[in-house]
Amino acid sequence: MQCHGKDFSDEREVVLGLDFGTSAAKVVIGDAALGKAFAVPFADQMGIERYLLPCRLYESDGVYSLHRGDQTHRDLKLALIAEPTDATLQARVVAFLALVIRHARGWLFAQHADIYRTTHLVWKLVVGLPAATHLKDDLSLVFAETSLAAWLVAGGPEFVDRQSVDAALLRSRELTRSLERRAEAEDVEVDVVPEIAAQIYGFVNSTSFDKKAENLFLMVDVGAGSVDSSLFHVRPARGGKWDFEFFTSVVEPHGAMNLHRHRIRWWEEALSKPGVRADGLAQALNRLKFPTDRLAPLPNGYSSYFDDVTVTFDDNRKDPDETFFAKKVLTQVRGQTYWRTWKDGFLPQSSLRGIPVFFCGGGTRIPFYQRLRGELQSMPNFSWLKATPRVIDIPQNLEAPGLLRDDFDRLTVAYGLSFLEVGKITKSIPQPKITVNPVSSWRESYVDKDHC
Repeated sequence: MQCHGKDFSDEREVVLGLDFGTSAAKVVIGDAALGKAFAVPFADQMGIERYLLPCRLYESDGVYSLHRGDQTHRDLKLALIAEPTDATLQARVVAFLALVIRHARGWLFAQHADIYRTTHLVWKLVVGLPAATHLKDDLSLVFAETSLAAWLVAGGPEFVDRQSVDAALLRSRELTRSLERRAEAEDVEVDVVPEIAAQIYGFVNSTSFDKKAENLFLMVDVGAGSVDSSLFHVRPARGGKWDFEFFTSVVEPHGAMNLHRHRIRWWEEALSKPGVRADGLAQALNRLKFPTDRLAPLPNGYSSYFDDVTVTFDDNRKDPDETFFAKKVLTQVRGQTYWRTWKDGFLPQSSLRGIPVFFCGGGTRIPFYQRLRGELQSMPNFSWLKATPRVIDIPQNLEAPGLLRDDFDRLTVAYGLSFLEVGKITKSIPQPKITVNPVSSWRESYVDKDHC
């Protein structure tokens, strides 16, 4: 955990921002005193692939590895969110995160020993969660416990195995559930924050951010397993912290890999109908069912899964891509997240017209999800419901050799986690609907909530 021996001349805080995604993990280490952030590479590749680690854990005789093993464990994050009390699923997440932490610290000390050889590091580990998940106290607590347990395991000299993981989980629960005993974990501070809050940090900390503006934002994160969409207000707080007020926050299993599975199910049903000649196609479909940790792009459309196959519809609403997009993705983002903010009385139309929208996540590179940009700029019969796409530029203090500007959105969460100081995170409640006499001039005495 330290690069120095017993002697050091200064002390500073260093933050390990860990974006534990559905398909890949990303890590950025932030040093505020140095004014730099280091993106941690996991592969000897070019571009963004250099900084992506597939969320895949191997196991052999109870010992875990990131590279090889007799057993392969996948869907680590989604499985734990679905069954947060399952001890086996918790152990796998702890083991995976512990190995990621070890790799990140080893890389930092190997590459930047000249910087930290005489410095004692006070570590902080910050892990992101979908906003809707973070607002659930039980899930947030589970991820806080597994994150601390992973840190404890990573700091040990032994192999990462089930025995060390179980012991760390027990110790972590004792520390995280007792405020008095939490101080005993003095070698690290662990925090779990909404991923969307971390994603926008690169923007709010830039010269493009106007502290005096209304600062309402729509964020859409398209991942492998889910789409995380939120509409929220951000404002600077005391001590360099940032407060977030969420009006709507929705996480649905509408991510890229679930789109893929939707397409596969449609093909399986279509090829099983009487009279359809599908020799060998059903077997080919089984080979296409790759897991959520696959980093390769999906076909552009359902019809691109096979060559020399023609599909016609008597009604385009039966198109599997159109069905998934309109009834799932667009309904979530434009309906449940954007439009509902007005419908449920959170904000007036005037505040929502032209609201900035940020898109991030690997799924946004797929043409299927890129349609959201156009769809969010207009809605039939609601001319005021128009979101304006914005882009977060690569921060000047981020060291990530080979990273292209268009790929920075894959690292926005990890970067934000490594610097963001979160103040209050609240869930807004709708404004009360006031019933008044229509002939009275109530507007003259009404005070908007923004002026209170």
